[in-house]
Amino acid sequence: MTTTLIPSHTPTDSGDEPASPATGPHGRELWLNAAGAGAAVLLVGTAVSTIVQGVSWAGYAALAVVLVVGVGVALHRAHPAVVPLAQVLGLLVLTCALFSDNTLLVVLPTQTAIGDIQVLVSGAGAQINTGVPPVPATPEVLLLVTAAFGVLTIAVYAVAVLARAPAAAAVPLLAVFAVPVALANELLPACVLAAAAAG
Repeated sequence: MTTTLIPSHTPTDSGDEPASPATGPHGRELWLNAAGAGAAVLLVGTAVSTIVQGVSWAGYAALAVVLVVGVGVALHRAHPAVVPLAQVLGLLVLTCALFSDNTLLVVLPTQTAIGDIQVLVSGAGAQINTGVPPVPATPEVLLLVTAAFGVLTIAVYAVAVLARAPAAAAVPLLAVFAVPVALANELLPACVLAAAAAG
């Protein structure tokens, strides 16, 4: 009679404990890809410094990027179609919380808050038509910066992380980089070009 021994546990590459989704190889890959997508957006976005005065815009841009990446990572187990929709919703909540005093419980959008955003967007269009770069960092311009960085991050995240085609993410990044290049009155500083290349 032959007895078959069944091992009490299955060893893994990292030791006796199985890797969890958050800390295992796939979890680390997710975090690296997501962080890389966000970093690329911020690095390429440094070109905005040539068309918007000051540095306050950078904080708004960083908030949008961190929120979009955070939502994407939090929903990494959801259907891929759900992630960008949740990121758009998160971006809407962020913009209403930042640029309207008529939100519900500080952050939740209301019809009045969305109306406030529409007024700011209209004002931003007027400022862009009449202004000369670098334009002042008015609430209207900061709203555009926040929304633009958020939408760009959603696109880059979808391509680089969800579709796992990071090289293709250069297309939306290049398109955004081309806007400051076209609008700036002078050549971009070397540090901006280096940051964009790194991104």
